Amino acid sequence: MLATACVKAVVTDPSSLHKLLQFLRAYRNWVQYIIDQIWFDKRIPSMKELHHRFYKLLREQGFRAHHCHKIERRAREVVKGIRRQWLERLKQEIMDELGRLYGRKNLTKGEKEAIEDLAGKKNSRVPVKPIDREQGVQGIQDT
Repeated sequence: MLATACVKAVVTDPSSLHKLLQFLRAYRNWVQYIIDQIWFDKRIPSMKELHHRFYKLLREQGFRAHHCHKIERRAREVVKGIRRQWLERLKQEIMDELGRLYGRKNLTKGEKEAIEDLAGKKNSRVPVKPIDREQGVQGIQDT
């Protein structure tokens, strides 16, 4: 025995869905705009600095105050996370290269601090001197 069921689909107001998509696109685009503006800054701006730079601009675009804050915060999180990943990758590449050059020799505390300084860690106290290009690195042979 076969039976046919009548089903009525409930569709939300298409105009409200369109407005939501417009808002989400604008939100994404403004997060990207702020990322582009702060990407090459020497340091990641504080939330207060971001607020002073972008709040008025975001409000003029029609965002509510809490949306402005969320956009600024999200952009800062993205830049901070990407920079952290990049520095960790750089540190790993330096460690791999030093491992290749030194072999299995354990690094001294000063050498470790110099590597951390190269990778951008804050509390390193060991100054790193650049290699004299004419003299080169003495005593290191490729293995």
